[in-house]
Amino acid sequence: MEQGLSSMLRHPIILMVLNFGILFLLMAVQRVPVVNVLVTLLFAGVMGASLGPAIAQAVSLPGGSGIVTNALLLTTAIFFSLSLYAMVSGKSFSFLGSFLFTGLIIVVILSLVQIFWHPAVLQVIVAGMGALVFSGLILFDTARILS
Repeated sequence: MEQGLSSMLRHPIILMVLNFGILFLLMAVQRVPVVNVLVTLLFAGVMGASLGPAIAQAVSLPGGSGIVTNALLLTTAIFFSLSLYAMVSGKSFSFLGSFLFTGLIIVVILSLVQIFWHPAVLQVIVAGMGALVFSGLILFDTARILS
């Protein structure tokens, strides 16, 4: 088992494909009690196995712990402020759904392009689009949960 896990960690594309597969499985069992919780836990475990080594590598860089800490604090601040805005405003952000889905597809495609082609400007574009799309998804999902 340990050899299989270390092999997957050396080849992150395997974990990425596995994560997508588990997401599709999760959509299929979302209304099946107990199974949906087990598949969610499986997804969390595989996602942790994917992100753990990346975060550990970032922390090992000079100044890396500060980078990870800043990312955590900024992400937390953005999440709470956008969620609070969605709660206080009472607006419906359902009109953003198709734009966000399209943006998400574009981010995924550009991320796949980045695997083979590495211009710095593409990294900035993907990071910026990702930040905007996922900020919009926070508003969209929080408003849906509240309605």
